Amino acid sequence: GRGGRGQADVSMPDASAAAASAAARAIALATCGAGVGEDEAPTPKATNGQSAGDEGRSLFVGGLPLNLDNITLKTHFEQYGPVAEASICFNPRTNRSKGYAFVEFKDAATRAKVLAGGPKQELAGKMVEVKPKQTPQSQQQQQDPKGKGKGKGKGK
Repeated sequence: GRGGRGQADVSMPDASAAAASAAARAIALATCGAGVGEDEAPTPKATNGQSAGDEGRSLFVGGLPLNLDNITLKTHFEQYGPVAEASICFNPRTNRSKGYAFVEFKDAATRAKVLAGGPKQELAGKMVEVKPKQTPQSQQQQQDPKGKGKGKGKGK
């Protein structure tokens, strides 16, 4: 193999584990690509204030320990209620954790319970930041409370 970094060698006995981990990363990358970049054009799916999909059920979790895995992440949040999906975001080039994740709960009440505990909580021995996931739709509807990009007269 040429420069075999990140390539699963099929003859290895744990190839299925490597494949499962690669599949989990692919899911995480797909999830992490959704609604993260602010320059992406949002796809208008619903117009009555209810945006698409996971609205009201997903969290952004930042400041994660870099060795954390999806199972530990999911287990941590299952203490609040049922978790539909927990995906740590990975850098596609290095396959390293980016230090943040998205957690989608099966219902909005569970997310509300997590948020009621405050914006910081301990996960795997490290303080992490927990906040509602921003979708491109919600970014448009509710302006950022920090007021970034408003009224500064830059380039308009």
